[in-house]
Amino acid sequence: MSDTYARSIAEIIVEGHTDSDGTREHNLELSGNRAAAVAEYCLSIQPELAEIMVTKGLAFDQVILDENGNEDKAASRRVVFKFILITG
Repeated sequence: MSDTYARSIAEIIVEGHTDSDGTREHNLELSGNRAAAVAEYCLSIQPELAEIMVTKGLAFDQVILDENGNEDKAASRRVVFKFILITG
């Protein structure tokens, strides 16, 4: 990450998500592991991000729905990056 962006980012949140198959407990573990694996890869490229990167497993709390309102299981299994920006 360039210095230009580094000065603007307070935190990077790596969220893991799953589909609704299985128990909530299992999916919390799975989604947490998914987020951790992606964060580990990112940190292998840029270790300095460890100071601002956190992971979060959300299980199936935010599944993706298709155009008919049915769960899109493949799309629900994902990782999302969120950036908390520094303002002012």
